[in-house]
Amino acid sequence: GILSLLPTRGVTKLPRKIKSVFFLRTDSVGKFLVGGSYTHMRGFCDALKKRGVQVRVLAHDIPEDMKKNHVFHPIRYSSYGPMPEVPEMAHNCKFFLSCFRLARTHRPDMLYHRYSLMHISSILVSRILNIPLVIEYNGSDAWIREIWGGRIFFKHLAIIAEKVILNQAHYISVVSEVLLDQLLQQGVAKEKIIMRRQ
Repeated sequence: GILSLLPTRGVTKLPRKIKSVFFLRTDSVGKFLVGGSYTHMRGFCDALKKRGVQVRVLAHDIPEDMKKNHVFHPIRYSSYGPMPEVPEMAHNCKFFLSCFRLARTHRPDMLYHRYSLMHISSILVSRILNIPLVIEYNGSDAWIREIWGGRIFFKHLAIIAEKVILNQAHYISVVSEVLLDQLLQQGVAKEKIIMRRQ
């Protein structure tokens, strides 16, 4: 696959001293930036800032209070597409190019990606620039989309993308034993999984 063509200079350990982090949020967001996912994101980014870590947030949009506390780089999401997954595929390319340019310039110590359907952009940036990648896993997005969002036209691609990012990430962050068990059942090495209880 495409990943076999990329540099193999993988980083296996996070730096002892992390000074800067890119927080990547690649999902489509609505008009109201509220809910548990934003509370979690705000808490995570604010905790890093209190430890002296500079956080740059790359996303379609974030709450106004976060824009005051962290560096925000908007990467706008297009909702147009003839099929439900087409916007995700298009955003993948757009997000990769923007993230790559910013990461090449600012050289963060870590990429932290709240994974969303179809998105492997963080893996590409991580592999090319040799930056450690932590994936935040909140369950199978392919399954969640099918159950709550209707039909998936490219389900096989969504599942492949999910497997690729779980296998290629350096670490995977989860918030429950249920999610940890899901990853173990999928063959993810236990030493790659970070438990962060809420």
